[in-house]
Amino acid sequence: MIEILKADSIIDKRGELIPIEFEKIFAFKPVRFFYIKDVPIGTMRGGHAHRDTIQVYLIIHGRINVAVYKEKLNETSFKGEVYTLTKNQMCLIPAMTWTEEWFYEPGTILAVFCSHPYHESEYIRDFEEYKAIYL
Repeated sequence: MIEILKADSIIDKRGELIPIEFEKIFAFKPVRFFYIKDVPIGTMRGGHAHRDTIQVYLIIHGRINVAVYKEKLNETSFKGEVYTLTKNQMCLIPAMTWTEEWFYEPGTILAVFCSHPYHESEYIRDFEEYKAIYL
């Protein structure tokens, strides 16, 4: 199960401040950060798992649905769950979790904090391969 957290927000006449205290929220020290924006409505990003990398998703603006496949039901199938994340919401994605991110609002910005640097060999991009490894 994925835990959804709400980032604190401080709003006054000068605008909105959203502080992120890494040691309080993250189960790891982030070593990589990226963000995804300008994704056409209805488009899926992700569609992979990470062997070792843990990620935290933070919605800066907009809304996404995160489809997560982690729980094995039996020897041939997985249970998937869909979580809707909106502005200032976060979720922790454990390693070896297959995710798909669906973008449904214009202007959505998804920030991603990672426990490991980018290495292509760390990705599993084929769901059948993922099932074979995970089973």
